[in-house]
This record gives sequence, structure tokens and C-alpha cells, in this order.
Amino acid sequence: VENCYSAMDIEIKNTGTDDKSWPKGAGGLIGLYSNDNTNSKVSNSAAVNGKVAAIGQKEKAGRVIGEIYGDGRSASIKNNYALASMEYGASATGTANDIKARPDTGSANDKDGAPKTLNDVKSVETWKALGFREEGTQWDFSSIPTDGYPKFKFE
Repeated sequence: VENCYSAMDIEIKNTGTDDKSWPKGAGGLIGLYSNDNTNSKVSNSAAVNGKVAAIGQKEKAGRVIGEIYGDGRSASIKNNYALASMEYGASATGTANDIKARPDTGSANDKDGAPKTLNDVKSVETWKALGFREEGTQWDFSSIPTDGYPKFKFE
């Protein structure tokens, strides 16, 4: 996953009672990321979702990636952003105390991404720093100042 973003609310519910019940994680971009494959990567992307919630036993949640599965040696998670005001978390019961904004957590190279304010997200420079380009590409930047993300050009 590279040069992608998600802006919709995400909520998963697991009604299973054991470790093998699916789903395993909720993330702004990816629910379950297996880093056992050396070719897999998540980079230069943004999770600008308002909410990411995982409800059920043993669920995981993150702003960019919900759960990382594997030994961690080959993880390639680089230069990702997330909306700092995003409410996210995992809860066995869905209580609001577990699903809340944590604006001071995360970094560009972990499952929560570097926190960015709404003003940051509404800046063209933020998207350019992720490698998004308007000239000669499918991205239209005119919506960034109002919506907070580029739009896909349809021809």
C-alpha cells in the first residue's frame, strides 16, 4: 500500500469467543498486516478517518494498521500520517472510554502513523510530503483545503 488514504469511519465487531475468531484488527488503512512477507509494505499513506473501532474479545485497533501479525523482522511501515483527532481503540464491550482520540501517540513508522492536525491535513504540502503529486497524475488537489484530502480524477 503506497500513496493511499482512507477518510471513512471504520468499525468492526467480532462476536466470536476464541482467538481464532475473525476479524482481528481495525485500522484506518489496513486491519491485519502480515509482515512475514518481505515484499509487503505500507508507506507514504494517510488515515484521515474520524473513527476506527474494534469491538469484541481480543481485538486490536490502530490509526493506520489495526494489528501486525508476524515476527516483525521484515515490517516495512514508513512515512504514514494519521489524523490526530481520530477516535480509535479496541473494546470488549464498545465503551467510549476505550475508543477515544490519542493525539500524542504514534510515529510515521508505526501502526498509528505520525499524528497530524486537521490544519496539517488540509495543507497541500502535507500530501506532497507523502509523495502525492497533482501534475501528470490521477490526483486533484483542489479539494484539499476544504475536505482535507485529494480527490481521484475521473476522465
